[in-house]
Amino acid sequence: MRKQQHTMFVIVGLVFGLYPAFLSANNLREAAVQTVEAFCKAEFEGDRSDERTALSKFSPARATKERERDPLFGGSVIFWDVDPSFIVEWYKVLDVTVNKDRAIATVSYKRVARSERKSKIIPDYKDPDLVKLDLVHDGKQWWILDPPLPRISKQALMETYASLLNMMDDKWLERPEISQAQKRYYRERKEALRVLQSLP
Repeated sequence: MRKQQHTMFVIVGLVFGLYPAFLSANNLREAAVQTVEAFCKAEFEGDRSDERTALSKFSPARATKERERDPLFGGSVIFWDVDPSFIVEWYKVLDVTVNKDRAIATVSYKRVARSERKSKIIPDYKDPDLVKLDLVHDGKQWWILDPPLPRISKQALMETYASLLNMMDDKWLERPEISQAQKRYYRERKEALRVLQSLP
């Protein structure tokens, strides 16, 4: 009887000894999922709150590469109508796998186009477009490490272009002080909006 009681106490002790570790691992994964969801949502909506930027970290090698691509690079999207990106209809976080202070998230997108520099929109369909996000934990919070090209919703990007074009119109183009570069800027964004609106 005493032997059975001793065995029971050992089992209970092991269970309660492992329980805090289980809770800690579970909380760590939940925090990673929340970070991925917040990052994807901010990106999808056009990052109006700069939350995408606040959740990202760049390795020295990646930061150097980005600065070579764009001297103004500061770790964030500068202008949605200028920086390259993918245009998507929807997304879904499929999985987040945690291994100590690292995690990998798999996100599925329905991609409809891509945006290149100078507001050039090119139809580019892919469904599903599976993307891996690397995460790192610094002891306090999770970060998206070296994020891939952003994926913004078609609706958010159309709103961005419409807002820019609302500040200009054909009469604005006729003003004598308007330069050829300004006229080209207007026409490029007007064409980009037209392409976006024509996407199925």
